[in-house]
This record gives sequence, C-alpha cells and structure tokens, in this order.
Amino acid sequence: MKASLKTISLFASAALSTLTSLSAVETDPVGYITINSTDGDDVVASPQLLRPATVSGSPSDVTSGQLTIGSGLNLTVPHFVLFCSGALDGEWFQVISYTATTVTVSEDLEALGALAADTVKVIPFWTLDTLFPDGEGFPVSTDVLNPVAFVLLNDVSAVGTNLSSGNSYFYNAGNQIATGWYLNGSFGATVDDQIITPETYFTIRNASGADSSAVISGGVPVDSIATQVGRLAASAQDNQLVNPYPTPLSLENSQLFESGAVTGSTDVLNPIDFVLVYDNVPDSGTNVSPARIYFYNSGIQIPVGWYLNGSFGSTAGDDTIPAGGAFVVRKANGAAGTVKWSPPVPYASQL
Repeated sequence: MKASLKTISLFASAALSTLTSLSAVETDPVGYITINSTDGDDVVASPQLLRPATVSGSPSDVTSGQLTIGSGLNLTVPHFVLFCSGALDGEWFQVISYTATTVTVSEDLEALGALAADTVKVIPFWTLDTLFPDGEGFPVSTDVLNPVAFVLLNDVSAVGTNLSSGNSYFYNAGNQIATGWYLNGSFGATVDDQIITPETYFTIRNASGADSSAVISGGVPVDSIATQVGRLAASAQDNQLVNPYPTPLSLENSQLFESGAVTGSTDVLNPIDFVLVYDNVPDSGTNVSPARIYFYNSGIQIPVGWYLNGSFGSTAGDDTIPAGGAFVVRKANGAAGTVKWSPPVPYASQL
C-alpha cells in the first residue's frame, strides 16, 4: 500500500469552514492535517499549516537587516520573518539573531524595499520535533545502525535536474543512544531543532513493517507565502516546490506563468519549462517519479493556456497541485537569476 494524503485534501473543505466561522476574530484560524505513511513506500508532504506567530505588527524601524518590533522577545527556537504587505509581501527570511526588541536576518531588508509601514509576522519554523513531537506519528527506530524510517529533506541549493534528496533523519527510541532525532550516520547529538522550511517538500520513507499516521495542527495560512524560482545559465534546473496551502491550487490560478516562474512555450513539441506534479498513489514504492508533466503555451500553434505534456486536445488549467502537494518547476537554461513565485491564497475570498 502507498502513503496517502487523502486526509489532507479532505481538510480543505474543513479549513474553509473554519476560516468562515473565525473571520471576525483577529487570531488566524486553526485546523489540522493528517499525513498517513504506509509501510514500504515514500510519501512527499509538507506541513501546510503554520505555527503560531510569536509577534506580529509593523516594525518601528528597519535598518539594514534588522527590524525593531515588539518587546521582551525570547526566540529560543528558530524563527522566520514573513512579510504580509509591502514590496516584500509573501517573502520570508530566517532570523539569525535577536534582542528583546529586534530581530535580524542575513539579507538587507532596507535595500530590498522593506518599510516600517509593512506588516510582518515572526513565526517559529516547524522542526522535526515540533512536526513529530517525541516521534509521535512517526515510525520509531531502535537500532541506530538500521533505522526503519526516515524524513528526507531536500537540498534547496542543489544544482541540476532529477535531484536526489539531501540529508535524512530518523527518530531513535532511546536504545543505544539518547532518545531523539538524529542525522542518519551521525550519533553524536540529537537534531530535534532541524528546520523544516516552507519553500519545499519533505519525504517520509517508511520501512518499519507497519503503517503510521501523524496529525499536525496549526494555523491556516491567511497570507501569501512566496518562493524564489531559479534558472541557470549553463544547464536546466529543477526547483523542488510545494503548494503551501491546505487546499488544491489550480494551474490557472497558480500564477506560475504570470510571475515568470514558468516561461511560456511557442513550440508545443519542444516546450521550454515544465511543471512536474507528484501524486501519492498506492503501491508506488520508493523514489517515486512525478505523475503528471505540464507546460504553458503562449498561444502559438494551439490556444494559449496550460497543457498536459504530449496532449494538445484541450487546456489543463483546471488541473490542480494537491493540497500541500509537491511539484517541480524545471527551468530551461537561460539568463541566470531568480523570480518570486507568490501563489495567491486560494480561499482568500472566504477570509
């Protein structure tokens, strides 16, 4: 059997109901998702929900990479700053240091256009131990030399196509070494605070002999969450992306073409960029391949719109990236650089 994200998809309607009922209150609506992992398979997934913001509002000052915001800040776990308005709307930056009243990131926010009038939220990252606290909902290993299940994280700096996953992690039950999360092959210290970034998906590989199920609760995103999509000069580049919302996102409404994340093609037999979408289906095993491949046609030869690669009979703009679903934007080589992809919140009209 294959790990299923059906429960995540079903959550979409529940999330919208929650959003409607809580639209009059100031706190973000909350909900939950369930990630089911069955033995012998990989499942690609993402948290889709956010941890509660530690502080939100408009900074009183922006100087280089430092924001003056709040008071009595105590960010003892990894955080990021999410811009909810202004020139950086949807973009997020990891906090590298803080004081009682300031947070600092590596980037020069002032040079990028951040203003004191912008609205920001300072949000804790999901980590291995907050996503699966004390290994809850995740297959536990008892032999550090032979773990039975892994969380595989993508290397967002990897170059090329058909990228492999980056580091892998397992949860140890306290046998041989201390209880906690470990980098596979490294047993010196636990890595419970390993960050799960919102820019890409992760993979659960379950070889434990039993199914597992993790319930994740958190805030339903009400602000856009942006990702940078890169192109290389010398070769094609895969960008391992994720639908950051707990409801499906149609290609037509994804803004992948409009943002420049996907370049429109003029030759249907030789498209420029591709969108490769993963579906979690039964009995797919490990190292699963994308299930569907799309390109955007600029109106040459056939009508303008999204198409399933190799099928030109009708447009496919209504096809969706599943809730929290994993996909890849494969950029052809060209002028090197990045563009900001900021998908609209699909349920914004119901907020």
